[in-house]
Amino acid sequence: MAKVFPLVTFTGWKPNAHIYRKVIAATEVTCGAILVFIPGKNGKGILIGIILVFILLMSNIYFW
Repeated sequence: MAKVFPLVTFTGWKPNAHIYRKVIAATEVTCGAILVFIPGKNGKGILIGIILVFILLMSNIYFW
């Protein structure tokens, strides 16, 4: 997955695959916790969590 990292062309930096997977997993768990533990239907936290999970999933499809 790190072979297709899109910021390589801009920064010239290629992340370590193990650290990259851990960061993505931690972000997904954090967004899932936001979706589960923040109450309310119109909460901004829920919207942010949904948007972040959506971006992660779409980037995962692209990187795969």
